[in-house]
Amino acid sequence: MTRLMTGQVAPHPPSDAVESVARSGGLPPLAEPLIVGYGNDLRCDDAAGVLVARKLAAQWPQARVIVTRQLTLDLADDLAQLGQVVFVDAYAAQVPSDGLRIEKIDLDAFGMLPTLGHRVSPAVVVHLARTLFGTQTEAWVLGVPAFCFAAGEKLSPQTQCRIDEAVALIGARAFSAV
Repeated sequence: MTRLMTGQVAPHPPSDAVESVARSGGLPPLAEPLIVGYGNDLRCDDAAGVLVARKLAAQWPQARVIVTRQLTLDLADDLAQLGQVVFVDAYAAQVPSDGLRIEKIDLDAFGMLPTLGHRVSPAVVVHLARTLFGTQTEAWVLGVPAFCFAAGEKLSPQTQCRIDEAVALIGARAFSAV
């Protein structure tokens, strides 16, 4: 797991595409959130979350970013110290026109969370932070459409485009001058 943690950031102007996604009710303005990008960078498009997080860290060196292959329970400690988090991951897209998916994690809507197994979901990490530390961290999952999960490091053109859109969206909502 690569941890890149920081503070204040430089402004970055939003693009038209970012504004249209933001207006659709997805990602609200954010105040210095933690960005957790995860996925397998040896499985082509599955690296989308990792690549978004790395690009955000490179463009905004002050951003708080965690890059990891999979979510682990110790991330609850990182969430406990912050008010907002955006988890970024790839999702299996159906058609090339599939876009970014943004979902707010609402623990009250989950009811009973699944028991732990070999996978940890963003909701489980947020729930654990709330249970152990009493935090009320706001959390979103930003899904980047992915088309190829074969072994390799080459991205599909559609996923590369959506990675750039995700970086612009998060940058505009979290790291632009208010």
